[in-house]
Amino acid sequence: ELAAKQFNIQYYSPHLQKKLPEFLEEAIEYSKVNKAPRTVEREEIIYKNFLKFCGPINTSKVDIRLIEKYKLFLLNEKHFSSPGINIELRHLSSAFTLAIKYGYIKKNPFQEVSKLKVPKKKPIFLTSDQINTLLKHTSGRSIYPYILTAVSTGARLSEITGLRWENIDLEHRVIKVMGKGSKERIIPIPATLLNYLRLQKNKTGYYIKGSKDRKNVSSTFRKYADKIGLVKFKFHNLRDTYASHLVQNGINLKIIQELLGHESIQTTLIYAHLSVDDKFKAVEIMDTILNRK
Repeated sequence: ELAAKQFNIQYYSPHLQKKLPEFLEEAIEYSKVNKAPRTVEREEIIYKNFLKFCGPINTSKVDIRLIEKYKLFLLNEKHFSSPGINIELRHLSSAFTLAIKYGYIKKNPFQEVSKLKVPKKKPIFLTSDQINTLLKHTSGRSIYPYILTAVSTGARLSEITGLRWENIDLEHRVIKVMGKGSKERIIPIPATLLNYLRLQKNKTGYYIKGSKDRKNVSSTFRKYADKIGLVKFKFHNLRDTYASHLVQNGINLKIIQELLGHESIQTTLIYAHLSVDDKFKAVEIMDTILNRK
């Protein structure tokens, strides 16, 4: 490092190294400015858990061995699921990327740690008959606009509860939602939802005047779902329902990715198996060509 003129005395000087509690406090302040409030809340919990495990060590002392021990701790002591552990690692990795920018460390140790394997789950979705039964059963109830909007747009519950009338363009039949990471996307409004929106009298403020508490909305939804036999069906599965029906009707996965606001096409690929019939139809075309005399 000396020969290559890369030696950084600050990095090796013990009295100049940043303590982990101080750095994570800085990371939270950075998140408050640059990330969504929901993400900040989650990171405050994640950083607190990690700091409790590590203690007030220097930030540069966090290495692969320590992170692997933390993974085992979450798995065996805290009984975290594999996806839950991966979420913790992702947010901590983001923080340590910031530590590099601040000059506290040279490499991000989290980038060298393997994520836990998560078995791919097939999406749970409603049939056309089940969708209509659910809407008929909840018609006139406070939960109805949440359900109708979810199955009509594929929007997340957080996006629906935060949707305001100024973000709904009835003339051009589109709504603008703020997704994860405060990313904006435009979703077309289908006719059924459009008619419902046009019938609403008070078109100011929040689109839905009911609860903004996602847990409360999810709990209310479960009560109605149970009554019509939709056991273990969650509100988020309405988003899966939207995507699944689009795939089954031949809509391109890239378009579905944009409608759902998935950052990566890999997330959207969980719905790909639903289009298997279309794939068989495609290869049947080759049979027609090959057998042509």
